[in-house]
Amino acid sequence: MCRPENTPATGNPKALITFEGGNGGSAEGAVVVMGARNTREGLQAQSLWVGKTYWGWRRNDHTQVAKRHSRVYDQVEYLTPQGDRKTVYFDITDFYGKF
Repeated sequence: MCRPENTPATGNPKALITFEGGNGGSAEGAVVVMGARNTREGLQAQSLWVGKTYWGWRRNDHTQVAKRHSRVYDQVEYLTPQGDRKTVYFDITDFYGKF
């Protein structure tokens, strides 16, 4: 959960940034980042998702944004603790271009 906010009715935290979609193994199964207010927040959310999903992975390289079928994707390469390179795809359409 990113940027929690208490809901007035219950007082329970509600995630303002959420993750939908797939496991990030391909553009078709990209992790969809929803609710980020700007690019900085969206990139931080990507790092949070990877840290929670793939503990110990380190960001290695970032490929330029790709547009497909009215969606915008980030392709990010990570190094596993064993030194393997893995690519995670994020659908960043919701926050792309917001400053």
